[in-house]
Amino acid sequence: MVNLLEKISVVIPTFNREALVMDAINSLRNQTYKNLEIIVVDDCSTDNTQSRIENERDPRIVYVRHEYNQGGSQARNTGIHRATGEYIAFLDSDDQWLPTKLEKQMEVFKNNSNVGIVYTGYKNVSGTSVRSEVHPHLSGNLLTELLKKNCIGTTSTVVIKKNLLLEVGNFDPELPSCQDWDLYVRLAQITEFGVVKDAFVLYNEHDESRITTNIKSVLAGHYVFYKKYSSLINQLNKKDFHILHVNMAKVMVRIGIVSQNRSIINKGREFLNSAIKAYPFSTKVYFIYLGTLLNKKVLLKMYFVFQKRILHF
Repeated sequence: MVNLLEKISVVIPTFNREALVMDAINSLRNQTYKNLEIIVVDDCSTDNTQSRIENERDPRIVYVRHEYNQGGSQARNTGIHRATGEYIAFLDSDDQWLPTKLEKQMEVFKNNSNVGIVYTGYKNVSGTSVRSEVHPHLSGNLLTELLKKNCIGTTSTVVIKKNLLLEVGNFDPELPSCQDWDLYVRLAQITEFGVVKDAFVLYNEHDESRITTNIKSVLAGHYVFYKKYSSLINQLNKKDFHILHVNMAKVMVRIGIVSQNRSIINKGREFLNSAIKAYPFSTKVYFIYLGTLLNKKVLLKMYFVFQKRILHF
């Protein structure tokens, strides 16, 4: 076991998840790295979250309650400001960690002083079933990779040096979505990333149908992200510029298909046009492009028949 003096402040934002948040907290109690502070930020829950947390006898638990609902990003920022540890980690209240997660991440920090953030792999779970596993490998300067897509994933995977988190300005609560991706890009401009390839996070997958309830925020978040980093995006080489625009297009087209919104599908095709102009050598992109011209009901049937593989290669 790594024997370090540094404290890790684990921030758990939660809203109306009284049972799940206790499972998350219990997964922290099982961590082999023991120098923890557990900050539960209750974003004005209306269930029994407050009484459940306040009845816990673990002295490491700090309970903070918002007087009104402010959203996940602001809840995480509240936790950051209350944190007393040298490192900050985030655990969504419906996720859990395997016991050696923090120990393995702190070993990476110990072995490389240039690293300011360490992330791990994760398991996509539904109930007690593991649907898939993600084992990342990218490390070092990840700015280019992060401009192309969020290659880190959920915030439940990361541990970050607190001083760097404060330097970049924490989460941006004004972003309708992509807040984690945005944070990673800002961090990538000032520090290197470390990686633990093993899947130490149990990530609770949400139903695909939920995407239809968040169309406006998902789309707006991607547009804001794209505009915010346009100067960096324009500095990418043609192949990377191409990949970014394909990834943006796939988000638009996927949402447009699921929500049966032709205008959103057309927006995705605009990103495909930019991708093709920059690097016209990918046959897969032409396949997606031709697909966007089909009837949207036909596209929906194809999307589910092929189990979403069309837009996930």
